[in-house]
Amino acid sequence: MRGQAGRGDRGRDVDRSGERGRRRESRALGAFADGVHARVPHHPRAAACSGVLAVVTMEAGWVVTEVGRQPWIVYNLMKVEAAATGNTGVWITFIGVIVLYLALGVTTIVVLRSMSRRFRRAGGFVDIDTPYGPAPEPEPAKTVEPEPAKPRSLSREHRGRGRAAGRHRDLRRVRRRRLRRRILGPDRRREANHVWLIFIFVLTWTAFPAVFQSITLTMFVPLAIAAFGIVLRGASFAFRKTVVTVRVRRVFGGLFALSSVLVPFCFGAIAGGIASGRVPAGGKAGDPVGSWLNRTSLVTGGLAVVLAAYLAAVYLVRDARRAGDTDLAGYFRRRAVLSAVAAAVVAVIGFVVLSASAPHVFDRLISWALPPVVLSVLCGFGALVLLVRGAARGGRVLAVVAVACIIFSWGVAQWPYLLPESVTVSAAAAPTGTLITLLVAVGLAVLIVLPGFVLLYVLDQRRLLPEEGVEDAADRIVDTEAG
Repeated sequence: MRGQAGRGDRGRDVDRSGERGRRRESRALGAFADGVHARVPHHPRAAACSGVLAVVTMEAGWVVTEVGRQPWIVYNLMKVEAAATGNTGVWITFIGVIVLYLALGVTTIVVLRSMSRRFRRAGGFVDIDTPYGPAPEPEPAKTVEPEPAKPRSLSREHRGRGRAAGRHRDLRRVRRRRLRRRILGPDRRREANHVWLIFIFVLTWTAFPAVFQSITLTMFVPLAIAAFGIVLRGASFAFRKTVVTVRVRRVFGGLFALSSVLVPFCFGAIAGGIASGRVPAGGKAGDPVGSWLNRTSLVTGGLAVVLAAYLAAVYLVRDARRAGDTDLAGYFRRRAVLSAVAAAVVAVIGFVVLSASAPHVFDRLISWALPPVVLSVLCGFGALVLLVRGAARGGRVLAVVAVACIIFSWGVAQWPYLLPESVTVSAAAAPTGTLITLLVAVGLAVLIVLPGFVLLYVLDQRRLLPEEGVEDAADRIVDTEAG
């Protein structure tokens, strides 16, 4: 108890020191801006123009690079016309990218203008924790307490209880949102999670270029949807933190939730399409629709969504306990139990579907890959028992091992094929020199990048990273209720 109290005191000291530091930075930034503006009257206009000019300069550099190397894409080896894809579906992706980024650009302008209006209404730089956020509201005046009300009728009493229950649900919803925002933000913490995806793509197209070509040509639709979902997820989370209107925040929250479901589903559907042999070999394009909208892909996509929800709920149980919110921890614990049961049901359905659509993968799942499958079942059952009993330790580790064993068993079941029963790993591999260089680059990347990830994780677990964004009006209600 004494150690826990000491850690709590240290955490409060860190929070107070961080708050004082942010206030000093705000005052220093305000003094610097006032001094520069006094010497250079048109400084704000010059600053606005410099942002646009920086983007123009960067894009001009890309234009010079791409135009200057024409007609070669690899000098003296391959021309651009020989390297260009023959897939006509690339126009769909191109138009989708233009529409998406036009929408994000317009949204960015609207959000920045609203932040500017709040800044002007606040009278410039003020001593608050959130730059460009709403000014602190004045404390409400004290009111005289009314006389005790007369006893109400039974029907009015029931209505009052209903309103109280609804109020409790609203407050818990706000606490859930605050916990998720604290876990997912700041942006650098969330963007670090996308590094692994870029890493996998780079490894695949470097080590297995022909297979990568077949997969991207056949699965360009789910890959495009997943890419749009990743961009939309990050943008929605960032925009939601900078707006204060409840209706607009709900729109961004809905987009965040939708993209959080679409991304794992698309990647799971791609894995199912590859396992069921719907990606042709030789760098050719397969069916752009049937390759990922089939029984196997739908089951594997659904399994990916359920497993992501399960892990998220398990981690949120731990984070809610660390925040001292037992009610919220119980809520996420129930969600984790339901997600675990749903994952087990979908996994059983997946076995049945694989036996008919991917017999090679199914046969190895019940033979060579059986040990990791059994380990996944045991760890999943152990995690479920700990969750039901409300144990404080062990559940998260067992849940992670259970999901990791599912992914590992899938790889063992598909071995030695990258594209089942058509292309093996050895046949699709790049030349030996390329693989050796790739291994050296991966080793250097691990030595350089991994310490940063470890440091980021440690700081996140100790809650030493500052929070960002605008405080919800509903968050102040929670603070009032708790106080």
